[in-house]
Amino acid sequence: MVERKAEFLALTLAFSLALLGIGAYVPAVAREAQVVVEQVGFDRALLHGMLDFLLFAGAMEIDLNDLRIDRAPIAVLATLGVLISTVIVGALTWWMLRSIGYPIRPIDALLFGALISPTDPIAVLTLLKRLGAPRVLETQIAGESLFNDGVGVAVFVGLLEIASGEQGGGLASFAWLFVREAVGGALLGFAAGVLVYLLMKSIDHFRLEILLSVALVATPWRSTCMFQG
Repeated sequence: MVERKAEFLALTLAFSLALLGIGAYVPAVAREAQVVVEQVGFDRALLHGMLDFLLFAGAMEIDLNDLRIDRAPIAVLATLGVLISTVIVGALTWWMLRSIGYPIRPIDALLFGALISPTDPIAVLTLLKRLGAPRVLETQIAGESLFNDGVGVAVFVGLLEIASGEQGGGLASFAWLFVREAVGGALLGFAAGVLVYLLMKSIDHFRLEILLSVALVATPWRSTCMFQG
């Protein structure tokens, strides 16, 4: 899986460079490509599409009993770990950019830290299995990589509102945003999962079961739909 992701990344990079080279001689191609990219809506494609399937694929590899046993360290890593990583990465980014003569606001550096702190569950699981890591360590790190995305999104959105001047309630508003996005999203996902599980128990048709699973993942469940006041 890691090799395939590297191949896709290299192919994407080569295609982008080729497009830039062609656009230098044929400006119309570059303008058309820019129009197409602007119509994609990267934030919705990432948060409402690709991330859902990545987390689903990672969750399929984890045993729920093991996850329940190691729930305490997983919860600490997925919350405090993401917050600490955001601060450390943000501080180092702010310091390095200032050192090379490109100063940025601390809040912008923290935004970058929140953006890259959550780990990729697929890459983590593949790497741990290749290294032959103990099952306990594999469960803890893989479980953390599944739950840290919700925390990372909540932290990023909160920092983005502060950076853009839209945050009106200070720490209290940020805390409510975190609860709404992380906790509310988890509760909504759990309720949807239980509903699909009950539907699957009432049928005995593997094609329909696969369709229900894909529909659950592909449906743009978002906590903001029900928890935004």
